[in-house]
Amino acid sequence: MELIEAPVSEEVQPGFRRTEVGVFPVDWKIRTLGDECQTITKGTTPTSIGKHFQQYGIRFIKAESLTDDGAVRPEFIAYINEETHRLLRRSQLQSNDVLFSIAGVLGRVAVVPNSIPPANTNQALAIIRLSGDSKLDVGYLTRVLRSAAISTHIFGINVQAAQANLSLKNVSEFPIPTPPSKDEQRAIATALSDADSLLSSLEQLIAKKKAIKQGAMQALLTPPGQPGHKRLPGFKGAWEPQKVEEVIGDYFSGPSPTCEERNVRGDEWGVLKTTATTWEYGWDWRAHKTLPRSFWGRSHIELRAGDVIVTKAGPRSRVGVSSWIDFVPPRIIPSGKMIALRPNQDKVMPFMLSSAIAARPAQVFLDQRTTGMAESQMNYENAALLQCPLLLPPVKEQVAIGEVITDMANEVRALEEKLEKLRNVKQGMMQELLTGRKRLV
Repeated sequence: MELIEAPVSEEVQPGFRRTEVGVFPVDWKIRTLGDECQTITKGTTPTSIGKHFQQYGIRFIKAESLTDDGAVRPEFIAYINEETHRLLRRSQLQSNDVLFSIAGVLGRVAVVPNSIPPANTNQALAIIRLSGDSKLDVGYLTRVLRSAAISTHIFGINVQAAQANLSLKNVSEFPIPTPPSKDEQRAIATALSDADSLLSSLEQLIAKKKAIKQGAMQALLTPPGQPGHKRLPGFKGAWEPQKVEEVIGDYFSGPSPTCEERNVRGDEWGVLKTTATTWEYGWDWRAHKTLPRSFWGRSHIELRAGDVIVTKAGPRSRVGVSSWIDFVPPRIIPSGKMIALRPNQDKVMPFMLSSAIAARPAQVFLDQRTTGMAESQMNYENAALLQCPLLLPPVKEQVAIGEVITDMANEVRALEEKLEKLRNVKQGMMQELLTGRKRLV
């Protein structure tokens, strides 16, 4: 690929030159990926030759097996028998092959580790196998393939396509900015790998802290006498049976019009999707859509921190899901597929109300009153939720439990903020190292 002189109006620092893919040091070469490879091919699905997946056998890597950060997820690996493996010769993987997703989610990258082969892959993944005399280090190549330069290049190729996909020819034409020596390439790959290790360690710590928090919540929010219950020092006595309607000041639902599938901007109003509350991830205010202007201004049903959201319509597994709102931006309202509860905080804390609704007795009560023409279209009446039975500790104990949980949540939040900062630092490192603005050798 030829180097192009920078336009006179754009200043390029001494020692650098402008190329078709950006500004790089003058001693870097822009290599075409196909020129460095023994082969660039793709896999085949077993069904194309009348074969099927097995419960065990030879590993079969699919595009969904790859994570965004280059790992291979064991739980998403399929299996084929030895005969199918032999027949699918083109899709057989070798150690140090680079896998690159070319259909669906583009640009996921992974190196095949020594522990994987024998293995195969399908047509959603390109198999990039460097030649023996290639000037590219495989670790460095994976970093470039994840870089902003390649993402921009892919966008230019795929912007007019109806579906996200790349041809093998597209992949073979990828421009790879390359330092002059493999030692420098390896140094860049090692530095970025070290940054990834630091991020991974912090992610594992956050996961551990979240698990501890979840365990503490489960123990403290389990009523006395039930398995797993743990009580804070200084509290005793039975928890009091209540109904939802006895501990709230108000309840309300909103409309479910056809909306723009995006978050609100400026002074617009939004309506929650049911995915704003899930058992897996709890409350997520970002799961909302922009309301048509005719539905704006309904301040009497505007959500606020301290409200509790409970889904009331959808697939059976998505009905009765509760979360409490710790933050929500202005001008967001619930949809008609959920009920918003406003707790009377002299009687119940928001987190406690949400937890009590999520408890088994309340869930069984709601499930028995959920009806519909199909399992995918179930719902219950508002009155069912209002009559839902709860078991609650005294408010003083609720406050104490809340303080413990809040302290744990704050610790997790601080670690997550640190993680985000480190990710930004790593992103800056990638930009500096992969463009030669910072040299390691």
